[in-house]
This record gives sequence, C-alpha cells and structure tokens, in this order.
Amino acid sequence: MQMTLSKSVSSFLNDFSRRVRFILPQKAVGMYIYGSVALEAFNSNKSDLDFVVFLQEELDKKELRALKELHRQLVKTSPYGEKLDGMYLQENHAGKDNKNQPQYPYCENGKIKTGYWDVNGITWWMIKHRGIDLFGPPAEELDLEESFEQVEKTLDYNLTYYWADKAGSRKNFVKDEDVEFAVLTIARILYSIDRKDIVSKEAALNWLQGQSMEKWETLLSEAKRLRTGNQEKMLYSNRTARAKECRLFAEEMIKNYKESK
Repeated sequence: MQMTLSKSVSSFLNDFSRRVRFILPQKAVGMYIYGSVALEAFNSNKSDLDFVVFLQEELDKKELRALKELHRQLVKTSPYGEKLDGMYLQENHAGKDNKNQPQYPYCENGKIKTGYWDVNGITWWMIKHRGIDLFGPPAEELDLEESFEQVEKTLDYNLTYYWADKAGSRKNFVKDEDVEFAVLTIARILYSIDRKDIVSKEAALNWLQGQSMEKWETLLSEAKRLRTGNQEKMLYSNRTARAKECRLFAEEMIKNYKESK
C-alpha cells in the first residue's frame, strides 16, 4: 500500500530503509510500516514509527552491532530516531506469535534490544491490510492471515486481562499520559471488535463519543483534550477524581464487553 506521507517522515523512513539495506545487503528482504503512519494518523508529538524488517536468516554478532550503531546514529541525527518501534524478524516466522519463534532484535524508543516485542494478530493484520512497503514484496501479497479472527483474540486478551488488571489498581491513571492512553486504547479496542476494522485512536474516540456515552462524556472529552495537546484547564477538580472515573470507565467497558459475548 502506498500513500502520501509528510515530507519529513517520508524522507526519514526512506533514509532508514536505505541504511538498513546498506548494512544488511543480503539478509534484509523487506521493510514494512504499520501503525499510525499507515492509518494516516501520525502525530509527531504522540505517535511511534512502527515497522517490521524481514530477514533471510538470523543476524550474526557483527551485523547486530552494526544495527545497534545505526539506531544510535538515527537517534542522534533525527527527532524521529527515538520514535522507531519495531522488529527484525526472520521471514519464515512471518505470521507467528512470540510463543512460536525465537528471540529477535527489536527496537524500543530507538534502541535495539533482543527479546520479544509487538508481535501478535494485530501486527500481522495491520501489515497485510494497511502496511506500507518500503522495500520487498507488496504488503498485500505477503503470506499472512487474511481474517480478523486473530485480531479479535488479541483484542479480547488485551481488554479482559491487561486492562482489567490496570483497572484493579488505585495507583493507575493518575498521570495525564496514562488517562489518555487508557481511554483511547480502550476506545479503539471496542471499535475494532464492533466494526471488524482498525482505525486511529482519534477516530475510535470520536466513534465512541457517538455511542450514547453521555455518562462518560467528561472523561472522553478529557482524553481528547490531552490527545490534542489542548492547554485548557483539566475537566476534573483533581487528578484523584479523574483517575477514579478512568478506572470505573475501564471496568464498565470490560463488563459490557463480557456480557455481550
């Protein structure tokens, strides 16, 4: 899939892909962008640059050192360097989850580590249906799962386990970024389950506000205020009240989802 990107993002990603191919000329066989960029919703203040590079075979120690140095240089020379968030996976593991492949190099906030990262049904569906190919076969031609079933399984786990655990602690949802992340992410999960599609967090929040959510309108508006960088005063009297409402929101969304299954 090809689409129009801002000149600065496009220039950075093209340089990134060129430099990956330069240091891994025989092993790098494809690079794909997904996430907010692919959804045409990249926010330079909020978003990551999500990517996957497919490798013909495992990297050796010399190649891994070169890769780490590349990312260090990208962080030094571009504000987008630390926004890189992705994986270097062997191509024969495309479509597999973390349980079914060995550890791999991944990039978090522009730094290369080895272990497991963002590999799940959502990742593969996004690449297959929304991915931007910087080099390699077109994303839509990759041998990846076509159906939404694996996405739904991942969403179900995220909502009923990850967010249920978060909502169970009074320590969570105090910071601005935690409230924003919780509300927008839950909104996108609910949208995706309902519509069998994936859209930006902003679009999902707008959708949720139209779903007879008057009870939560203050919280949804607060999340939108935080997302857009609006410097107006917080819509709650204090952070404790806001955190409590965020927990109650998460709990109710999870409860409603379970009852609808």
